[in-house]
Amino acid sequence: MVAINREKEQADRSIRSIFLTKVAMMIAATIRDSRDGMPSGHLYCAVMDVINLDEYNILIGTLKQNGLISESGHYLTWIGPKKEGE
Repeated sequence: MVAINREKEQADRSIRSIFLTKVAMMIAATIRDSRDGMPSGHLYCAVMDVINLDEYNILIGTLKQNGLISESGHYLTWIGPKKEGE
């Protein structure tokens, strides 16, 4: 019984990890597609039904560490590669 529960927990973590990766991709695309950037709080309000604040902060931190966005005064700006066709 313990082994079954452990396997279910691992599967749940894997599914959540895939989900968070997709959310991070959506957040990155949203920031990239906004011409002048956007307030971080407004973006969090758009995703707060699907991820919590800690997860959001981790995703934003990861995007910053990877050189895709910058943050100044809670304002997010895309600094990564330009979108194809621009």
